[in-house]
Amino acid sequence: MPRLTGDAAATLFVTTATASGRAFDAEADAADIATLCELLECWPPAIELAAHRTVALSLPDLISALRDRPMAEVLDVRGRAPGRSTVHASVADALADLSETELGLAERLAGFVDWCTLAELSDAVPADFIGDLPALVDRDLVDVDRAAPETLFRLRRPHRELLEERGAGVGAAHLGALRACARDATSALAIGLADDASAEHWHAVLARRERDLRAAAWRLAGDDAGAAAVADSATGAGELALALSMHGAEYGGLNADGGLLDQVVAGMDWDAIGATGVPARLLLLLEAYRLRRRFEAVDPGTDADAIADALRALVDAATELGDVDVSLECLSQSVGSARTIGHFDQARGHAEQAIALATRNGRPIALAHFELLAAMIAHVEGRYDEAGRLAARAYSVARRHDLLLPAVQSALMFHQLPAGTAHVPAIRPSVQDIALLVDRLPRRRSLLGPAYGVAAQCLLEHDPATAARTTAAGMRAAVEIGLPAGLGIGVMTTVVIAAASGEPHLAARLHGAIADHAELVRRAIIGANRALYDATIEQVRAALGDEAFDRACGEGAAWSWARIAKESLDFTDATANPQPPEQSVLTPRQLEILMLLAAGMSNKEISERLVVAPKTTMHHTSNIYRRLGVRGRGEAVAWGRRSGLI
Repeated sequence: MPRLTGDAAATLFVTTATASGRAFDAEADAADIATLCELLECWPPAIELAAHRTVALSLPDLISALRDRPMAEVLDVRGRAPGRSTVHASVADALADLSETELGLAERLAGFVDWCTLAELSDAVPADFIGDLPALVDRDLVDVDRAAPETLFRLRRPHRELLEERGAGVGAAHLGALRACARDATSALAIGLADDASAEHWHAVLARRERDLRAAAWRLAGDDAGAAAVADSATGAGELALALSMHGAEYGGLNADGGLLDQVVAGMDWDAIGATGVPARLLLLLEAYRLRRRFEAVDPGTDADAIADALRALVDAATELGDVDVSLECLSQSVGSARTIGHFDQARGHAEQAIALATRNGRPIALAHFELLAAMIAHVEGRYDEAGRLAARAYSVARRHDLLLPAVQSALMFHQLPAGTAHVPAIRPSVQDIALLVDRLPRRRSLLGPAYGVAAQCLLEHDPATAARTTAAGMRAAVEIGLPAGLGIGVMTTVVIAAASGEPHLAARLHGAIADHAELVRRAIIGANRALYDATIEQVRAALGDEAFDRACGEGAAWSWARIAKESLDFTDATANPQPPEQSVLTPRQLEILMLLAAGMSNKEISERLVVAPKTTMHHTSNIYRRLGVRGRGEAVAWGRRSGLI
């Protein structure tokens, strides 16, 4: 990767910065740009990264920083991101045996390659290939990763493929680095430990390395070496599978691992923990996620009581082990699952146990999590004052420690509790303010509950636009992580919004689209929202009539999940962001007739009002439907209301 001339370097900087949303005045900024490129030695990767930074730093500030500090330190967009020093330490062993040439490469790449990728690089590339960065690019091993500005370079080919080519006996150091990465991620993501920034960092690391982690886990799970090696392989496979499960629980489904978790757990000897050398805490955590997987895959033939019993036994084993982190994780799985399947006594008891444990051990993040869960249980059971007390405590802890998700959930509960409930703050965020907080949540599984909860509350407060916005956020998250059940809840919410917005035909089509999955989706929403949905469907049927309702449902039943998502998102986006009135779409006479349609007048009554023939009125209404792209009177009126014309 050769250095550029001064003019070419300046052009690259301006082009990259402009693409990143920063515009420059060529004459006013020319001198600063030239100085910056000189400080960056006209090195293209450094210039591109500096252009990204100009969104946050002015050119003079950036130039000043480069004069005072090393280039790598200034241009590393992650700065001192949570967990970075831990990642660096996790690959220390892998880097300890590097040759002088390799160490030189590590020093050269510091700040431009994340440490996990550097571990892969040092293990994957033969010693005689190690050189400076341009040599690696020339050999097609490293490429600029423009899609991820926090990591400027990446391996062009996954290490998994290099392992397959070079043989299973090569890459022990890399496997060790992967295991260390998995252990660090597991510790950081444990319930009660991960703040928002740290959790996001580690989820990003696991997402970036998911293919290699999974390939390494399968390899270790199938190790057929001697007994000692098998024990170590089982532990390694367990470490990798646990990290992947914790990531999959938020970004996807535990059911999408191809059976890895089940195989890893099945390969461990529960009756000989000490003999096998597999840590007991690892076994318990793996079993916790295996039970969660069974629960998430529940069907009418699944014995929910058996799952609840297994969760109780798991919590008892974790308590006996005496490991606080393991106990909190197992208690979290039990409370969440038991609450969903209606085992409220178990959920309440384990929530109280977790609150006591978190308080005793000084775990404020875990405390906020479990007090919120306990508040939800109390709410369902009608113990409203207790729910208000617990939600207020959770809200206070969440605000004090900048925990966005529990702050959103507890603030939402303040609105869901009956008026006059004790402990609810007199001054609380409005539901619209909570919706703004939902916009800041990362698009992962934990977003769905708050997004749809805020949408339901907005509908109760007659704010369909905000309800549509948060519903769209939830559905987009469900689509991105591949969670049809999560999308289904959003579609049900969209049905209610459509009906409330005067779109009964769309509501009926979407209802028909999820009819085959209705029971699965219904189990995932609270009783009040199920009742609201059922009442909405009855209203839509009454508005359309049985024949038209069944016909619309049949149309929706033929839609694929992709079509369902598109139709729902198109509608919620339009409702959340209504376009300014476009009166030119309709002629003045057509607009007048649309207003009369909205007033509930029949074609005959409109003809009499306008003193025109009935055929003329029919001609006008047909043209109105055609111009607006709607199917009839109801959709035309709904369009007019959304656009602000009527």
